[in-house]
Amino acid sequence: MDYAAVDTLRERHPGLLVVTPLQKVHVIEPYVKAIGIVDNPTGQFSRLQTMTIEEYRRQRDGRRP
Repeated sequence: MDYAAVDTLRERHPGLLVVTPLQKVHVIEPYVKAIGIVDNPTGQFSRLQTMTIEEYRRQRDGRRP
């Protein structure tokens, strides 16, 4: 996969917001410092959880800090 476009965006727009499905986080992972995950488990209220990419990796891999 060619990531040249992502590299260009990162250089020109360091505060860019990228929205992707959770299954595709691995695509943007090398380019971001933090992520926000939104879910709505009850169907009533959405929740936003923010974390650094390092925290996300630990949580994903089941490791402790």
